[in-house]
Amino acid sequence: MIKDLTGTMLNDGGQDILRSYVYSLQDTPEGSNQPYIKVDVQITRQVFDQPAFVDIAFYTGDCKSVGVLVDQIYYCCTADLIEQKVCYKEGSLIYSDDEKDSKCMAVKTFYFDKEKADVDVKYEWPINSSDLYFVHISNCNAENNHKGDITLTGQVIWMNPYGYLPGDVFMHLRVSLFFAIFHTIVFVAFMVLCVIHRKLLLSIQYAILVVLLYCIVEALSWYIYRVVLNNTGVYSVPALYFEVFLANVKKTALRVLLLLICMGLGTVKWTLGTTRMKIAYLALLYMFFSFFLQVIKEVESLGKRKFDEWLVFLVVIPAAALDTCFYYWIILSLIRTTQQLTLRKQVLKLQVFKAFFVVLIFSGAVALVMILYQGYLRWNSKSMDWKLAWIIDSFWDGLFFLLLTAVAFLWRPRHNNARYGYAEFFTEDDADDNQVPLETISVSSKRRVNKDNRDGFEEAILSIDLPTEDKDEIDLETETKKMD
Repeated sequence: MIKDLTGTMLNDGGQDILRSYVYSLQDTPEGSNQPYIKVDVQITRQVFDQPAFVDIAFYTGDCKSVGVLVDQIYYCCTADLIEQKVCYKEGSLIYSDDEKDSKCMAVKTFYFDKEKADVDVKYEWPINSSDLYFVHISNCNAENNHKGDITLTGQVIWMNPYGYLPGDVFMHLRVSLFFAIFHTIVFVAFMVLCVIHRKLLLSIQYAILVVLLYCIVEALSWYIYRVVLNNTGVYSVPALYFEVFLANVKKTALRVLLLLICMGLGTVKWTLGTTRMKIAYLALLYMFFSFFLQVIKEVESLGKRKFDEWLVFLVVIPAAALDTCFYYWIILSLIRTTQQLTLRKQVLKLQVFKAFFVVLIFSGAVALVMILYQGYLRWNSKSMDWKLAWIIDSFWDGLFFLLLTAVAFLWRPRHNNARYGYAEFFTEDDADDNQVPLETISVSSKRRVNKDNRDGFEEAILSIDLPTEDKDEIDLETETKKMD
């Protein structure tokens, strides 16, 4: 990773702490180049006599030897700290000179010539173990009134054996490619079925096809973005924002697709009525907050900056609340649609929705386990090994891929496709595959459905009391009376 420091100013006592994960040559998942950290910076001082030198420390995440904690963290030695015998040289960087710390850190001091305003810093530190590596540039000038301000021009480079991509991000490169391949396989299979049964396609099957195609584009886009970043080390803010935008459109589209399916669009009802506006508002709000949350995660993962906790909190809470609204609405709609199909005795459709209900319950249970595991790590101030952290980040994408695959399988085009389309009060359990398509059945030909024995699942579904529906949706109580 390349960090451009051009224009960075450090005032008296100022610190610039940079970090990135780096693989050793022995642990790297790919590549054979010797990893290193390289500083190529020109430091310019404002006045010729202040400061006289600048300290640059290189150390790993396990090496807690820079700075000292008194009532707060101090990096520069002051007169008060000297009195407390914490340090011994005023205006210098505080670090441990213990022999055991020499294996995980190095401190280099660069002096200014008396007649020059700048000093060129060129230093390369070889990497021998996989870890989080810090570059700490310190301006511990003892003077005040900004006499010791310095300006940095140049860059700091973290080079992994495979390229510039940070070690904790590299596996995302492979994951993006894998998801692109997997989505392509599902898309091609679904597309072939669509072509074979093109005269009988339902509207929801077109929607599934579009979402699958978009997921391929999104995964390939992330893969290309990370390949370019790995090869050049150049971090592009517009490119990152564009990738995050694509990712959030995908997340929102998947949630909306699941909601439309569970509402029974094209199978239980023709249109959504006024509900479509509620879905649009929820989707836009979710995409807005989720976008900024993802930007925060990506920027922090690249080591560009650390956002304030209050800012992260203001983004996380609305995003989580809106996500919860989506899940609640999806489950509620699925139960309602299943109730309607049970009352109408539309057996084929009911079997599909039963299977999807099981898929949702299973995915919800798996997601709950992951949430509890992440909560355990946070509660106990633990963190997963950074080499494996990509598993948690990729888990949610993998879960939604499985959901989308299940949707594509359950609602795949087939020879009796029309029987899965919308038709009111039509009983499917005694119909054969050569029946006239549902859309040709008139209202006068709707058959009265007699009550008979239902299985345990249907009885449980019908026993659930649901919130009051919108006026444009079917009232289950009224429908039940019509059928009795």
